[in-house]
Amino acid sequence: MGFDRVANIAAAIVGVAMVTTLVSSPNTARVVSAIGNTFIGSLRAAMGR
Repeated sequence: MGFDRVANIAAAIVGVAMVTTLVSSPNTARVVSAIGNTFIGSLRAAMGR
């Protein structure tokens, strides 16, 4: 088994853990909204708006 395969499996496990944590958290909507707003803000800053 190559290192890339091990890294892909580890990334998948971390991704599932993150989704599980977000779904089980009562503040999920606020967290997702904050991440979205941060992403939009960074895009606007990159475009100079």
